Amino acid sequence: MKTWGNLKREIISLGFEKDTTVDKYSQIIMTATNRALTMICATVRPIKKVLQVEQAETTTHRVPLLVDDYMGLFLPAKKRGTMESAASIETVNGSVMIEGAGAFDIYYSARPAKVDVSTQDDYAFELDDDVAELLPLLASYFIWLDDDERKAVMYWNNYEDLKSQILAMENKAKPVTARVLKNGTSVFM
Repeated sequence: MKTWGNLKREIISLGFEKDTTVDKYSQIIMTATNRALTMICATVRPIKKVLQVEQAETTTHRVPLLVDDYMGLFLPAKKRGTMESAASIETVNGSVMIEGAGAFDIYYSARPAKVDVSTQDDYAFELDDDVAELLPLLASYFIWLDDDERKAVMYWNNYEDLKSQILAMENKAKPVTARVLKNGTSVFM
């Protein structure tokens, strides 16, 4: 698990000659970290969270997504404890429309929490461990982009290499499933 304190130490070791120099760059490090978090969650692997909803009636209900960190929805919602999908689900103006009765788990993509001056060193980022290893590389790229382009490009290349490895492993591990339609054609998912 990568913490804010660990990340700052990694960033220091990736480019600063003295630990005291980092104090001068603390705002830049926070900004670069927030940019890197957002980019990693948008392009590599989002932070997945679940909203649990229960409804007694079988009619369609509008369920407001009362979460501050909502970025997007993973379809379909599942009946809790099963792999059975909700009968119907769609998003409308920040709400989810669910048809059917029961307890449902609505999986959504969460916006990463921003770091700021009040963030404690023991704050743990909500990224998976493999994806968290991208954070110091991409943050360092943003930090050095204006001052040392050669160093920034090196961090970008290292970030891209590691990102490619992570995505390749995900695609390798992902099973290919097919759905046979009524007319006999197959759709691969």
